[in-house]
Amino acid sequence: MRMDTSQIYNCISALASPVANRPKGLDVAASDAQPKWLTTHPTYQKWRANRFPSPLWIVGKPGAGKSVLAHQTSSSLSQSGHTVFTHAFQCNVSSQKRGRASLPISILTQLLPSTYPVQDFQTQVFTKLVPSYNQYKPRFEECPFEQLWPHCITLLEKEGDFVLLIDAIDECNFSNHAQADELLECFQQVLDRTSGKIIIFSRPSDMFGFGTSSEPPMNEIRITEEDTLPEIMAFCASALRNLKFTDEMKLQVTSRLNRDANNFLWATKFLQQLETARKMETFKAVVEDWPNDIWGVYTKVWLDRLSSLDDENKSICQEMLLMLLGARREFKIDELDAALGLIPGSGIAKFITSTHCQPLIQVFDGSVSLSHASVRDFLLSGVLGDIRFSKSGPDATLARKCLEFLIREIYGSQDRIGQRLRKNIGAGISDPSDDKSFYEYAARYWYIHLTALSAPDQSLLELANKFLHLLHFAYWAEYSITDSGDFQAIRSTEITLTVWSKSLTHRDRSLIHLDDYFEFPYRNLARVFKENEEDKELQWLALMHLGFYYYDKGRMTEMAEVRRKVAAGLKDLLGPRHPLALQASADAAYIFLFNNELREAQRLFAELANVQREVGGPDDASSYFTLVFKAQAEYLMLDSLKALNTLTDSLEGFFRTLGPGSNGYLIAQLWYAVANASAGHIEQGIKLLESVRDKRKEQYGPKDSFGITTQIFLGDLYRKLGSDEGALQNILPALGFRRSFWQLSHFLTLDTALVLAITYRDFGRQDESAEIIEELETNGGLDREQNIIRACQVKHMRALWLFEDGQLDKSIGILELLLIDIDEKHDNRALQWVRLDLAYMLRYRGRDGDENNASSLFDGIVTDDANDPDDEPDPPRWLEIAERALKLLRKGNTDGANDLLGREKLRWAREETLWMWLGMPAADTGWMRLPKGLGDDNM
Repeated sequence: MRMDTSQIYNCISALASPVANRPKGLDVAASDAQPKWLTTHPTYQKWRANRFPSPLWIVGKPGAGKSVLAHQTSSSLSQSGHTVFTHAFQCNVSSQKRGRASLPISILTQLLPSTYPVQDFQTQVFTKLVPSYNQYKPRFEECPFEQLWPHCITLLEKEGDFVLLIDAIDECNFSNHAQADELLECFQQVLDRTSGKIIIFSRPSDMFGFGTSSEPPMNEIRITEEDTLPEIMAFCASALRNLKFTDEMKLQVTSRLNRDANNFLWATKFLQQLETARKMETFKAVVEDWPNDIWGVYTKVWLDRLSSLDDENKSICQEMLLMLLGARREFKIDELDAALGLIPGSGIAKFITSTHCQPLIQVFDGSVSLSHASVRDFLLSGVLGDIRFSKSGPDATLARKCLEFLIREIYGSQDRIGQRLRKNIGAGISDPSDDKSFYEYAARYWYIHLTALSAPDQSLLELANKFLHLLHFAYWAEYSITDSGDFQAIRSTEITLTVWSKSLTHRDRSLIHLDDYFEFPYRNLARVFKENEEDKELQWLALMHLGFYYYDKGRMTEMAEVRRKVAAGLKDLLGPRHPLALQASADAAYIFLFNNELREAQRLFAELANVQREVGGPDDASSYFTLVFKAQAEYLMLDSLKALNTLTDSLEGFFRTLGPGSNGYLIAQLWYAVANASAGHIEQGIKLLESVRDKRKEQYGPKDSFGITTQIFLGDLYRKLGSDEGALQNILPALGFRRSFWQLSHFLTLDTALVLAITYRDFGRQDESAEIIEELETNGGLDREQNIIRACQVKHMRALWLFEDGQLDKSIGILELLLIDIDEKHDNRALQWVRLDLAYMLRYRGRDGDENNASSLFDGIVTDDANDPDDEPDPPRWLEIAERALKLLRKGNTDGANDLLGREKLRWAREETLWMWLGMPAADTGWMRLPKGLGDDNM
């Protein structure tokens, strides 16, 4: 825990933005003491004296010195014995410093200890932060505000009197007005549950309703020119004393200040410009010609300085400004050098920012940002007449810069891609030292900037399409894999691009080809490696990852073909007992699992896992993945106890080799939960699945295909437990996600739609269930051979709907025809539940012959080896026992069904027709609300 505490604290503290961390310069040259106009203001005195029922807002126009005043107020309150926690939003730095989450990050940094000792309540907070830390540690600024704020309340409740001081809340980035309202509610929560006060500094804001009305609210103080003029002049006098000017020169400066210094920002920029003067001519020009407002200052810099540059330098400055406007996190100066293609180690970016871009840009501790929030307003105001400085311009520039960086020649190197590929498959070590600087940003954010654009340039779309089809894409993909067998970063990028592309015009959509995403560059990569012939393994490693991509996307036919080819190739090249050949053989065996050839799958996985452990020893994680597949076969063959034992071995292995947060461990946990629920422990299964779901969401957010699968399993268990809320809040968004990416006829979407239809029916929402069934009948591709079982389920659901609507003959006819038409080789578990429900319907109808027909449905279900009547109908006793055994099986009582057959000296005639089939997850028409005829009170 000591190490975790330190790591968590270091992670969040690096992103904290307390008021004291604002870059310092001339604007804090004056005293730290608060100005008299504020300390004597009646509203401020009232706030100081009493517990204010709401936050105190201090509002001023841009450049009025709010940040200076915030710093002075923080210092004064601290010196007078108050505990002060501060935060400053900074839109001029990056979107990272604008997000709502930056506020609780700053508060937590100030409330949590950086080292031991740690009090119990602080330990509890650290413990609760662990999931968020595990998920977001590479990009903690993306951690949702809602995950962090409750921890702030917990810690603040332990404090006595304190002041929470927030600067520049108007610079906070909100997705909608509701988020601003929620933030105000959070502030009220602090005041209601603690002994603290809150003071907020802001520009006028319609969003919050402060500074924009003719009469200020009772909890608002407005900064006026009359209030600040003495402070501005004192600040100027203090700064002027440090400038090495003659008395005459200082008089000239003072005269100009007395005339135009109506805010701190203008005065600061004026004095900074004078500081750079080396000649009297320059000094005189600044004093006489410097614009008399801050907007004029920015315009002058743009016109006089940037416009006078040659095209190359002007372009560099403009692109630098656009990058800073759109940055998703703060840039280091060397990242700008790299992104702009400047000469390495030349310091050109540093020279340009300090020479040409002042005072629009500032550099502080090696980090680059806009110098003030008003610079953002100026650049995006439209006064420049440059269309690139529009709301979409920064994202367009950064998308282009990221893509141009990703396709640099070095990232198409076969050697570099091969090193990454070997590392990710576990066959080598990669040195990623050359991938720092701007590559990390480009790899993480290229598609985010691209998909932020509603109408991207044709050339940008062509550039994106080029990247998607180069070998460089393969390097990016391998760079993005952070855990064995986890393609989530690659797949979430594809999903985001696919959803976004649907919003483009037909012409634009035709310029970016996503139908061969991943597939084209990896097939090309395998071909290039094959032609190279220096390393004969690499072509198979490339195809191994292509096979995994097909698996992850549910393209089973292509997966089987590629994996068979890889297994044969590596076996011939390396021998059957080489670790890579064994891994490829285990991958290839998965198709037996998918095709429901479960005995063969279980046998192959058992043999391969044993050999993998013999060859690789207990620290080779590949055998534990194989054990998960073996357990899946055992679970589908209705042997939950054996599956649980196998999964226990797998979990222990993953825990020891890869750790409890690894992809492998979570996969094993998922299947353990499913098998455990099948063994009758549904509530335990739910708790474990919730843990897996939450960990995946924490790591990858809501668009994680593994997390979505877990959600559907979880929702179906909630359904079986009778919780409609728990079921629907998991299943509904999961189906929405899958439908946005896969067609309805894809087995992953089809299964999920069936799960939802069953759920609706179970909870009496018949119309919604019927609507789904009708859509599946029309667009579900039920005529395909791979969907035979699902077609049986859809017809079963249709018949139940008709039966409960009173259409007995029609519902019975549908199920009778289904059983007649189905080929014996396609008999399956879903048809056993059809037989049970049809038998009930026939008996409920009660016509002549219905009872005999109901019993005859169970002919051929059980047998005995000694007295099987071959082509003769089964004896009535067998029919009765078969029906009873199926009813036990339907309730999940596999042991009870087998015991019944054992006592009667019978066995299942075709055990494989009882097995479950692989789905993610498959719909279960066995465990659902049974049919009930009108007036039937016997159920």
